[in-house]
Amino acid sequence: MAQASKKKAKKKTTAKKKKTAAKKTTARKKTAKKTTRRRAPETRVEKLSGNVKKLMLANLGLYGKVLDELQSQASRAAKVIKEARSDPSGVNKQLVKRGEALADQISDILKQSGAPITKELDKQLNDLRKSIDKLKDTLKK
Repeated sequence: MAQASKKKAKKKTTAKKKKTAAKKTTARKKTAKKTTRRRAPETRVEKLSGNVKKLMLANLGLYGKVLDELQSQASRAAKVIKEARSDPSGVNKQLVKRGEALADQISDILKQSGAPITKELDKQLNDLRKSIDKLKDTLKK
């Protein structure tokens, strides 16, 4: 009879152990579910490897520089537009002078490169037109 009571006692203790083990596993599953939740983007950035993080930050810095340059150009353009509206004739004179200077620079570059100048191009175009007209006349006949 002593053995029977010992077996019952063992069964009860093993049953209790199984219940507590089951409770522990469900508790672990619950905590595991909590850790699998998505985290805020800041924590993702912090987890990136060093080089990837540096590359991402370098790209972000480049974007910031481009943005700063665009803002600078926009403010300069606004300033120029404001000046042009206040003195349109003066701005027109400045633009004409600038255009003349650029035309001179371009003609100098063309002369140095050996490219045909406007007069030469006009002559070549006229000769080409004449030859096209001759071809048309011969094709009509």
